[in-house]
Amino acid sequence: MNLTENIAFVQMFVRMSTLRLYNDEIGEVIMEAMKDFDKANYKTTEEIKTFVTYYAKSRIFFKLMMVFVMITASSYYLTPILIILGNGGKLAFLYNLTSTYLEELCKIYERNKVSLTGSFAFLL
Repeated sequence: MNLTENIAFVQMFVRMSTLRLYNDEIGEVIMEAMKDFDKANYKTTEEIKTFVTYYAKSRIFFKLMMVFVMITASSYYLTPILIILGNGGKLAFLYNLTSTYLEELCKIYERNKVSLTGSFAFLL
């Protein structure tokens, strides 16, 4: 499994576990949060201004989080296409690494005037 798969599966597992284990507590938190939207709970305009400021920050955080989740999900599903195209596949990386190594090995053998018989001959 690659890193993208692991991140996606860990996120799903943690979210499902959290909802399963703490369903009642999450409901209570949501109800308490909904009470914060009542204007009667605030005594001064400074308290209302502070609440609105933090609420705006939380909306920005949520929007950014959703963008990153969408990027993670799309990169998970685009991985096979990238491998087919040769951009990001493990096999393409190993092929490039191996071919570069063999080229350098041939240069060393040619420089030292050594024949390529023996253990490395099957690679060429």
